[in-house]
Amino acid sequence: RFFFQRIRLAAIVAAFLGAVSVRAGDFVAWLGDGTKLSSRTLTAWPLPGVTYRWDGHELASDHNPVRLIYDRRTDVGLTPPFIGLANGDILCGRPTRLTSERGASQPARLCIELTPPLAPLTRTDLEVRTDRIWRLAIAPRPGAAPPPGTVFLTDGRRLDVRAIRWREAGLALLTSTNIVEVRFDELADVVFPNVDMMAAVLEDNLWTNETTPTALARLQTASGAILTASRVSREQEQSRTRGRVTQSTVYYVQPAWAEQPLAIPEQEIIRVGYRAADEAPLRSEEHTSELQS
Repeated sequence: RFFFQRIRLAAIVAAFLGAVSVRAGDFVAWLGDGTKLSSRTLTAWPLPGVTYRWDGHELASDHNPVRLIYDRRTDVGLTPPFIGLANGDILCGRPTRLTSERGASQPARLCIELTPPLAPLTRTDLEVRTDRIWRLAIAPRPGAAPPPGTVFLTDGRRLDVRAIRWREAGLALLTSTNIVEVRFDELADVVFPNVDMMAAVLEDNLWTNETTPTALARLQTASGAILTASRVSREQEQSRTRGRVTQSTVYYVQPAWAEQPLAIPEQEIIRVGYRAADEAPLRSEEHTSELQS
């Protein structure tokens, strides 16, 4: 409840801040009917379900909503380590440890040390549901992502596994001949078998109570992170160093697979896609190409 109140407040604040907070770039927006809009400035990345006008168009319109906004001058630079999530999201960081089990009906959580400028809201690391992890790309090999059930170790070995179990500081790998225990720092690239990608995509939709055609947003950063959420807020923060006040704008994003929101500096965001709560990607692995090394 607190987070929703925070989002509503941030949406109001963003409406006022939009007049003074202007980001320069080469921005393009695509509407549902294929209409293309262009602008040299963007006052703010529109929040899910929030009214926003651009070039005379209401981007949250029911009959012709925005589908994508991006800065075409900025390239994506995804480098390891990163975590591939089953819904197509990407989290830049590396695994550190497994948290304790939360009961038979609750999946374990994996603690991720995030790569700046991504940051958790209150902790030093971020807890992620293990059943929503599709890939651990810690030091991936060149080319496409390996097929499910493939594990590459840092010593060059490749293992084809039938099942993977989480351990506190690593994984237990079931091969055709034995069980291999490996630590997280021994892993180069892992693609988990039997991950329910459709369940992960649908869970994104279940997290929203909005009925607008822009109820969910998929944010992409210059460093390659991709985060899908209906709970997004925009806030301006101030810091003081040696008597000098610095002001920055931060987006707080709460994905369904994470235990707490992530903070993203506004200048790091380069692309945002939108969809309604009753819509889902045609392919749950639509960002597989972006998960490649």
